[in-house]
Amino acid sequence: MNGFRKLFIIISFLSYCFGDELAPNQMNKADYCRGCKKIVKAIQKYSDDPSYDSFNIDKACNRKYFEVEDQSSKLEKSCHHIMENYYDELQNILEDINTAKFTSKLCNEITMACMGLNLPEENSTIPSIQEEDAYIEEQMRKHADRLKVVKPSKEL
Repeated sequence: MNGFRKLFIIISFLSYCFGDELAPNQMNKADYCRGCKKIVKAIQKYSDDPSYDSFNIDKACNRKYFEVEDQSSKLEKSCHHIMENYYDELQNILEDINTAKFTSKLCNEITMACMGLNLPEENSTIPSIQEEDAYIEEQMRKHADRLKVVKPSKEL
C-alpha cells in the first residue's frame, strides 16, 4: 500500500476516534458534522440579509437564520462553539461563502467536524486509488507547514 494512502487512513482513523474531543460537550461527531453543515446554511442565509456584517459573523447563530426544523438549542450551541473557536479561520474563508468549498473548508478542514465520516444520507463516490493518492499528495503539500513527522524511536 502506498505510504500516502497509509498516512491518510491513519489520519482519518485518528480523527474519527478522537474527533468527539473537538465537538461541543454532549455531542457526538456525526451530530456535530450534520450541525456544521446546517450552520453553513445559516451563515449563507445571514450573508444574504441586509444587516450582514462579516466582522459580526457570529450573528448567524441567531435562530432566525436556521431552518425551522433545525431551531434547537443544541444547534445554536454548536454554532457558538464554532464561532468562538474558529472565528479567525472562518473570516479567512468568507470569500467562498456561496460555494461548495465553503462547506468543505469549514466542516472538514477547519473544525474537522466531518473528517473521517461517511454519513449514510450522503451519496459517496469512491475515488480510484490514483485519484486518492493525488488528493492526499495535494493536501500534504498544501498543509506541509502543519504536518509533523514522527521520528522512529531508537529504543526499538
